[in-house]
Amino acid sequence: MNGWQESGPKSSRVRDGRSEAQRGLFSGIAAISRSGRTRALSEEKVELARDLYFNELLSVRAVADVLGVSHMTVWRALQELEKEGGGELGR
Repeated sequence: MNGWQESGPKSSRVRDGRSEAQRGLFSGIAAISRSGRTRALSEEKVELARDLYFNELLSVRAVADVLGVSHMTVWRALQELEKEGGGELGR
């Protein structure tokens, strides 16, 4: 579909108002398994947070400052890693 719809008995074409990108985005939404807000930390940033916290021994607040997110965002990400067996937060 090119963004135009046939309308009425005379088949006059009416623009549906969506761009190509929007039509592609909307058609792909059903394929996404996770709904809601997007994550503040990408997988790469979570790995960096883990490295900074466990290997470089930075505090959660210092890691948050480096990544530009709140300390609670870092804390939650590290807690999820701990649940998955990625380290202990208690040091």
